[in-house]
Amino acid sequence: MSDLTPQRFAGFHVPEVPLGPARLPDFLIIGACKAGTTTLWRYLQRHERVHMLEPKEPEFFAKDDIYSRGVEWYKSLFTAATADKVCGEASTTYSRWPHFGDVPERIHRASPSIKLVYMLRHPADRAYSHYRHRMRLNVPRMTFEEALASDAMFVDSSNYIMQIEKFLDRFPRESLRCVLLDDLKRSPGETLEGLQRFLGLTPADLTADSEVEANTAEAAGGDDYARQRLGAALRRAPFAHALARTLPPSLRNSLRDAYVRSPLGRRKAKEYKPSPFLPETRARLIESFIEPNRRLAEFLGRDLSFWNR
Repeated sequence: MSDLTPQRFAGFHVPEVPLGPARLPDFLIIGACKAGTTTLWRYLQRHERVHMLEPKEPEFFAKDDIYSRGVEWYKSLFTAATADKVCGEASTTYSRWPHFGDVPERIHRASPSIKLVYMLRHPADRAYSHYRHRMRLNVPRMTFEEALASDAMFVDSSNYIMQIEKFLDRFPRESLRCVLLDDLKRSPGETLEGLQRFLGLTPADLTADSEVEANTAEAAGGDDYARQRLGAALRRAPFAHALARTLPPSLRNSLRDAYVRSPLGRRKAKEYKPSPFLPETRARLIESFIEPNRRLAEFLGRDLSFWNR
C-alpha cells in the first residue's frame, strides 16, 4: 500500500508535518524482551543527537500485518526527526525466532548496514519476567509451568546464542553490540559510553540527571498491571489514544500514576496474581541454558558462569 497519509496503525502515526526526510533507522534494539530494553531506550532518548521512535515497539519486521504496509510506510515513521539525528527503534519481537519468521532477512533486505543492539539478562529470570508480562494481559491466566509447556517462546527468547546466530547469518559480527543488563545496572556510565561509540555518537553523560531504574515494572507488580490495562483501554479508543500522545511524557506519567492510586486503579492492581517462580522450575531452566550460555560466553569472550545459579 502506497498511501502515506496520516493514520493510526499499530499505535503509530505518520507525521503530518515532517521535520526530516523519510528514512530507515540507523540502529535497532532487537531485544531481548524483559532484559532492560525500555531502560536503554529511555537512556538513549537523553542524547541530543538521538531520535528514538515512540511508541517504543513498531514491530515492523516481525509482524506480517505491519510488514505488509511496506518499507516506505516504515521510513515515514522517522520523518519526525530532523536530518541530523541518529534514529533508532526498539522491538523485542525481532529476537524471538522462530516465532516471528525470518526477521534478520527482512531487516537485511531493507538495510544491510544497520547496527543492532541486543540486551541480555539472566535467561531463567528473563523467561519468568516474560511470563509475568504476558499474564498481565492474558485471561484466563496460567501458572509459569503451564506457560512453559504451552509456548516455547519463553525459553527460545532466552536462548541468546541461537538468536544471535540467526542474525549473523545475514550481518557481520561488527554490526552487533550485546549489552548485559547486569553491566547497565552496575556500571551505567561506562556501558552507555561504549554503546554510544558503537552507534557513532560523541558520548554524553546520559546518567547526569539520574539513573534510569531497570525493570521497574517487575517490582511494581499489580501497579504495573493497572498501567497496562489503562494503556490497553486507550489503544481501543483511538481518539483518547491520540490525545494522550500529544501530552508531554512527564504529564502522561503523572496521569498514569494518579490512575494507579485511584480506587479503580487499586482494584485493577489486585487482579494481577502471577504464579511464583518455584525453585525447582528455576533449577530446571538453569540446567537447560547451561550449554547455550557456554556458547554465548565463548562468543562474547567473557565469563557468564553467574548465570548458572
